[in-house]
Amino acid sequence: MRTTFLLAALMFAWSHSAVHAQPLDRRVIIENRSGSEVVGVFATARNNTGWGPNRLGAWLSTGSELTVNLDDGSGSCNLDVLIVRAQRRHMRAVYDVCATRRIQITASNAAELPVSFVNRTSGLVRYLYVGGADWWSQDLLGPGVSLATDRSLDRTVNSPSGCYFRVRAVYWDESDLVLEHVDLCANEVVEIARRKR
Repeated sequence: MRTTFLLAALMFAWSHSAVHAQPLDRRVIIENRSGSEVVGVFATARNNTGWGPNRLGAWLSTGSELTVNLDDGSGSCNLDVLIVRAQRRHMRAVYDVCATRRIQITASNAAELPVSFVNRTSGLVRYLYVGGADWWSQDLLGPGVSLATDRSLDRTVNSPSGCYFRVRAVYWDESDLVLEHVDLCANEVVEIARRKR
């Protein structure tokens, strides 16, 4: 009886460990409903600095879908995924690629531009805005956050109408610096710097 119980316990432990040893499936269907071609899909663990290879292999036309393997080799399920459309429109978000089976790209979610803002001035930036001809966004830094000299901050900017923006940095002494006609589709890094005369 004792031998039978021990054998049953060992069989249960072996079968349980075999199930959990299975590699997790990180294949995801990329569905393009955005109205323009998708030219790249990249995925990386959140603590990595590089994006790695383009997982797409070929351009994905609007109205079509393709299964891609987003396994970056890190063993992580929560990956930073960057989807690049034609005209450099981007969508960037964190997905649990072990649980997510489908990522749908639409016209509304494909107009998000990942931007790294770098303070190249000697002042401490208290507020940071992007805007158009007659509007400004909410503060991109957030409550209690400042941007020191030679420091950078990554943000996603929603692009309701194109690529060109004004960027406004407001310093702790309440002075400000406005950069005009900044192409956020072409520039993923925006340096906040005074122009030389």
